[in-house]
Amino acid sequence: MGFPAQRPRRLRRTETIRSLVRETDLSAGDLILPLFVCPGKRVRQEIGSMPGQFNLSVDEAVAEAQEARSLGLPAVILFGIPPAKDAKATGAYDPQGIVQEAASAIKKEVQGMLVVADVCLCEYTDHGHCGVVQGDDILNDETLDLLASFQASVVEDLTERTLAAADQLRARAVLVTGGVAANSRLRKVFGEECAARKWPVYFPSLELSTDNAAMIAAAAYPKFLAGEFADLGLNADPSLKLGV
Repeated sequence: MGFPAQRPRRLRRTETIRSLVRETDLSAGDLILPLFVCPGKRVRQEIGSMPGQFNLSVDEAVAEAQEARSLGLPAVILFGIPPAKDAKATGAYDPQGIVQEAASAIKKEVQGMLVVADVCLCEYTDHGHCGVVQGDDILNDETLDLLASFQASVVEDLTERTLAAADQLRARAVLVTGGVAANSRLRKVFGEECAARKWPVYFPSLELSTDNAAMIAAAAYPKFLAGEFADLGLNADPSLKLGV
């Protein structure tokens, strides 16, 4: 056999062979759809610098998310276009802000859709920078305070929806795992809210909060020692709607 001794095209000859040996398989399930959300109703305004992309009101963003979910996309990321801007980006952490409103609406209307929030302030400031500006400088510490406020508003929305779901399930104890358990701010908020309702809440240690199996085992261990076991004969109600 002459040069080259290897002819890799034989691995590309048929779809079956290609699917067997390919290293990367890109599908709709790997994609996140960006949505640019603005105030109003029935708004669908094309973005001049981004042909084919639109500023969408919340109702239109919900419709877009529904179509994306039907096509197999698992997630959207929201970018907010606030009705007004100021030096401290107050629209970013307004509990009734455009992203918070859109996130709640999509979670309510689009079953199984993951909603990602863009924690950035530039779209909410009148100067266009991602932080507090004084003269020619960006003040880092003050900017971190604003970002914490942004996160807190999202956390409050998440807490409200989660505990509303627990109310629907008539839950009177909460087991916290996953990314919530790994986030010290979320742990604190959930702990306080459950205490206010007099619900027992179980957290794994932060050291175990990188492994789901370890978290669940650690959180369930006290109940196991107390002889409390789940009824594995329960059937889930497929019509039950979680969230608010």
